[in-house]
Amino acid sequence: MSRTMTKGVRFSILSILLLAFCAFLPPRLSVAQVGPGLVNADFEQGFTMRGAPEVEVATGWEVSYLEGDHPFCRHPCHRPEYKPEAQQRYRTNGEFSQRWFSTFARQFGVIWQRVQVEPGQWYRFSCDTYVISEPPGGHAAMVGIQPWGAGVFSRQMVWGAELQQRDTWQRVEVTAQAWSSTIVVALGANNAWPTKNNTSYWDGCTIERVELGDCPECPDCPECEDCPDCEDCPDCPPCGDGECDEQAFAQAVIAALREWLGSLRWGVVD
Repeated sequence: MSRTMTKGVRFSILSILLLAFCAFLPPRLSVAQVGPGLVNADFEQGFTMRGAPEVEVATGWEVSYLEGDHPFCRHPCHRPEYKPEAQQRYRTNGEFSQRWFSTFARQFGVIWQRVQVEPGQWYRFSCDTYVISEPPGGHAAMVGIQPWGAGVFSRQMVWGAELQQRDTWQRVEVTAQAWSSTIVVALGANNAWPTKNNTSYWDGCTIERVELGDCPECPDCPECEDCPDCEDCPDCPPCGDGECDEQAFAQAVIAALREWLGSLRWGVVD
């Protein structure tokens, strides 16, 4: 048998072993599944007035905000104005988006709804958002999950990364574990300074259950199509310079085997 063929056989065997033992490695958040449904997630089912003409909120969503002087929204902190938006540039699908804004005031405005979920499962909530801040007032938009189903300003609220990039549609998201059969999902906007115009537009929200996957999905290594390479995936064999490092590949298999056997509390002999 030629040396090239021998290397190919060895590589195939190691690949099979690694794939087999990968199934027993600790699970990771990797596979998105269809989750619970949102009410009026695209803001196409109408808007209703909530206590004042300046507060029109999409059907199925509740409204909350801070006023006065609060650690999250210092004076002058006022209730923002909530309105439906029909201009094409300020929506990503359908005929309407949800808008709210403040003028020469700080705000921490939120709309939210409760969603039935499975306790202990992980969920990802995301929405499209567009931010205007003129002159720049440090206006930030974000989405959040309250894993106990409590209030949006409670200490257990989990907010995702803030979007402060202005004048462009971006997707914002948050992932959290549900600790109750009901969670709260929320859209929030908060500006640091009371400048003239701080506005956020929202559209196309989704929620999905995130399964604990077997192995992470790694992109193919551009230099070597036969094995993946991903800095965030230590279980994937390394690539480089046009060919796979067989020694490193074998070490990855051995490490996976030891971890698996150790999880079964069997003795592993070096």
